[in-house]
Amino acid sequence: MISRDLITQSIPVLLISSKISRARQLFLEFGISHLPVVRKGKFLGMVASVACVSHPDSSQTIKELENDFIKASVPEDIHFLDVVKISVENHLSAIAVLKDYEYAGTIRTDTLLEHLALQYSFNEPGGIITLVMPVRDFSLSEIAHIVESNNAKILSYYLSQNADASRLTVTLKLNSLFMKNIIATFQRYEYEVSVFHFNELQQDDLKDRFDHLMKYLNI
Repeated sequence: MISRDLITQSIPVLLISSKISRARQLFLEFGISHLPVVRKGKFLGMVASVACVSHPDSSQTIKELENDFIKASVPEDIHFLDVVKISVENHLSAIAVLKDYEYAGTIRTDTLLEHLALQYSFNEPGGIITLVMPVRDFSLSEIAHIVESNNAKILSYYLSQNADASRLTVTLKLNSLFMKNIIATFQRYEYEVSVFHFNELQQDDLKDRFDHLMKYLNI
């Protein structure tokens, strides 16, 4: 899925000539803390609710806050995981999408996180195993074989490297909560294993934490 597929049509746009009081009203109405500012179709930046609320004169225009605009945006054709990365790096509750440098729409960060949860099978019951290994030893086919030999399936996986790119962390979401034999097999193959085993209560707790994360990013 790419960025243009996630545009939230209902997010309003502020003009550079819009009143700060209007921006404050929209922040409350839409439950969001960043809004796009445009001039003749050109994206100028995202203005934050804190900048509007802290300004002493709400009768002035958004132009007064131009130095505080957050310039982050994404092109319409990048993968949604890259959009997540840019949004989080800039602490945005919404991010503008551009088409040929023209404003095309806005994506809410909570929409991104909902798709992230679906992408990594968050709502599916199961357990998570994390494997740590030298990069040269990584073999997805071997990892999948170990999991499947224990009557389980990989629902999703995520790769990350350490700072010097010598070691790789592989996080697996499995469709099984019965992890003992899977762990034993990985250890027999000399994998370094960390395991998180979810029951229903733990799964609910993780969902609560995920909801808190979305609320935090939407402050």
